[in-house]
Amino acid sequence: MGVRLMTLTWNHRNALADGVAERGTGGGLTTFGKAVVKEMERLGMLVDVSHLTDAGFYDVAKMAEQPFVASHSNARAICPHPRNLTDEQLKIIGEMDGFVGLNFFPPFVGEKDTVTQDDLLRQLTHMLDMAGEDAVGLGSDFDGIDVTPTDLRAVEDMALFLERMEQEFGSHLAEKIREKNFLRVAERVWK
Repeated sequence: MGVRLMTLTWNHRNALADGVAERGTGGGLTTFGKAVVKEMERLGMLVDVSHLTDAGFYDVAKMAEQPFVASHSNARAICPHPRNLTDEQLKIIGEMDGFVGLNFFPPFVGEKDTVTQDDLLRQLTHMLDMAGEDAVGLGSDFDGIDVTPTDLRAVEDMALFLERMEQEFGSHLAEKIREKNFLRVAERVWK
């Protein structure tokens, strides 16, 4: 089956696009990057816009023929980090039947020194309001972060967060956030 999802860049410029750390250049996808997105869609791969500049996000949104994902990105309206998505970007992902996964990295969750599950739920609520209940899920980034919410330190703590989500959103929506939303997008795109 091969690679099924690829993030186009990681914070810095590469042959495909400018990453969010390069946002001062205003660069988006390169010509080669646009060709790679088209080839990913042809192969049935998910295009991941996490880490792209805003210009790169809009380049993907303009050319995408399939749903795309932001596998581990949050809402900039709640926490104004450039790695997070604007409300408009969240709406576009929802309109395109895509997926955005909540990132647990504290600097992307809130503007305080420490964050908790309450802060994650605040992010989720806003993301649901913007992208819709079919487009939001979990993208913890546990494999790439060295700081976590104080009450959600590792995958072993996920059961507690899943219970909190069920209390906050009900079992039907919590199940969609937990797994169904991502699986819906994957099943549609993967060939």
